[in-house]
Parts: sequence; C-alpha cells; structure tokens
Amino acid sequence: MRLSDFHPALPGFPLTTVVALWCVLLSVLLFTFYGYDKRQAERGGRRVPESRLQGMALCGGWLGGVAGQQFFRHKTRKPGFQVVFWLIGVMQLLLLTASLWPEPYRLILRQYVAQWF
Repeated sequence: MRLSDFHPALPGFPLTTVVALWCVLLSVLLFTFYGYDKRQAERGGRRVPESRLQGMALCGGWLGGVAGQQFFRHKTRKPGFQVVFWLIGVMQLLLLTASLWPEPYRLILRQYVAQWF
C-alpha cells in the first residue's frame, strides 16, 4: 500500500516506509524528552508531564522511550508509569504482528475486533 492510495496528491512512498520513519523520528524525540526530563528533575526545574511521555510512546515512539529510560535511568521505578508504558508496548507489538499476517487472517481479525467496538 502506498500513500498515494489515500490521496492522489500524496507521494507514492510505501506506507510501511512512512510508518517506520515516523516511529524512528518519534523515538529519537522521546529519547531526548527523557533526557531533558531527567535533567530537569535533578535541577528542580519544570518537568515534562508523564502524560506527554506516555502519549509520545503511544503514537509510535515506544522504543525511544525504552532506550531513554535505560540510558538516563529515568522513570524506571514508578510502578504506575511502568504498567501503562509496557501495556503500550504490548499493544504496539500486537498491532505490528497483526499487520504482518497474511490478508485472510487480517480480515478474520478485523471482523472479530469489530464485534467488540
């Protein structure tokens, strides 16, 4: 599937390439936010809200969040934050796995999920 399938004015890049670039960009940004928040925490400055960190992870930057937490040793001991953070990761892994399934299985999955929503 290409971007041009959604609108003729969009370039013909493969959708997987666009999604991968988005995730890389957001991961780098989230990694940077973790570093900034850690520095602000040490200095007593204005912090990055946890909801923003979680939101960026949800939008595709989860791997950058994992790297930022480990590299800066930040937000690793907050149980509530970690539960939400890892649920986001599991959800993204399930979506990725489902998107890689052959088409007949994706159709069955869509029909099953549609029953619940």
